[in-house]
Amino acid sequence: MLFPERLRQLREQSGKKQRELAASIGVDVPMYCRYEHGERRPKREQVVRLARIFGVDEADLVGRWLAFAALGEIGHDRMANEALGFLKQHLGMGEEAPAPVPVKEPVEVVQPAATRLTPAPVMAKRDLAFPDKEGVPSLMAGKEMELLPRVPDASADCVVATAPLLASEQQMPALLALTQEYHRILKDTGSLWLHLRHGDRAATLNWQLALALEREQGWKLAHDVVWDKKNSDTPQHAGIAPRHDLVLHLVKDAERAWFDSEVFKRVFNELIVTNRRTTKTGQGYRRKIEGAKHMSDEEKRAATQALDQAMAQLATGELADFRLFLRESRIPMSEDKPQGRGVNAHGFFLQVTPGPAPGDVWRQAAQEGGGITREIGRVIVDSACPPSGTLLVTNCQANGALEAGATSRRVLAIDADTQVIADLEKQYRHKSSPRELSLF
Repeated sequence: MLFPERLRQLREQSGKKQRELAASIGVDVPMYCRYEHGERRPKREQVVRLARIFGVDEADLVGRWLAFAALGEIGHDRMANEALGFLKQHLGMGEEAPAPVPVKEPVEVVQPAATRLTPAPVMAKRDLAFPDKEGVPSLMAGKEMELLPRVPDASADCVVATAPLLASEQQMPALLALTQEYHRILKDTGSLWLHLRHGDRAATLNWQLALALEREQGWKLAHDVVWDKKNSDTPQHAGIAPRHDLVLHLVKDAERAWFDSEVFKRVFNELIVTNRRTTKTGQGYRRKIEGAKHMSDEEKRAATQALDQAMAQLATGELADFRLFLRESRIPMSEDKPQGRGVNAHGFFLQVTPGPAPGDVWRQAAQEGGGITREIGRVIVDSACPPSGTLLVTNCQANGALEAGATSRRVLAIDADTQVIADLEKQYRHKSSPRELSLF
């Protein structure tokens, strides 16, 4: 049993939480998780500190730590036996000592379903950078767990991903391995928007996942949205159509996360809110302003500007309705209401009814395949990814965030379907030379 397995065993035997141990050695929870899963190696002084916390022999834990370091270098090399022989001679172990048998395959360690991640003892080379040019996405075909380790740490402002359908607890570790990579790739100010599909057990499993993300990986849940797919063709059960997906907005740091709530509200109302048509044209109010006998020219100009602004906000859905009160007499209006005080002071008063604020239920028809629509993708990208920021998109065919972000952000897009990537390359080829798109 080498260092990662022994560390996990000691934690479970002690009953301590990962967050407690992470704090005691000065790292965050995601980094500590990587120690347990062999993805990173702690410093020697951190190993000594852990041995003291667990009350075990320092030499034993440090020895396992050194052995794991050696395994990472030579354990899978065909010259491992020769290398170990030279090491024995250098350490003065003598020729009579039997040569250790190198481990050819990483040992799978059974962990709790909520925390078990895919072991990756040898780190992959990280060479998948976001493109320098905005509006020209970098497109990669391959499995996420093969490509994501090649993306640099803290390089993305926003990640938008559609998760595989959770049908059983056995799928949880694989999905947690993905979210662990998203956590590493995101900047401290970044956001992960995770689309979780509906399924027979999804109502339970999706929230089990959300709790594991907060408890085990340190995510903070900023928003949770129920997506009501109005055009879902999922068969009804007991008279209820199971068509409600879950969209989680997760951040690494709730205080520092970049999120523009005003843009979120404006774009949401512009693209998603339905039934906002109105018969108002503003012409009736314009005629009243022009014919007002008890308003000065300056008051008329100010009233016209307020009317123009209200009509523009009505068109985008920011306003649901408005009324314009004008001074129609020399006799002051009663000031027990805001409209009376406004008319007496300025000659007019604009009374507005705000448009609906984005709620925790989005009623939006789904696109073919049930993935994130262009409308939802634009709401997410415009509000949670800074202008000229970096956006990571997975499952491109089912992710409308790619189209929303490709026009003004630096986008890295990943899809396991090579045909999807080939089609996207044709779509964006006219915006770039082949060299700029070639990352294969």
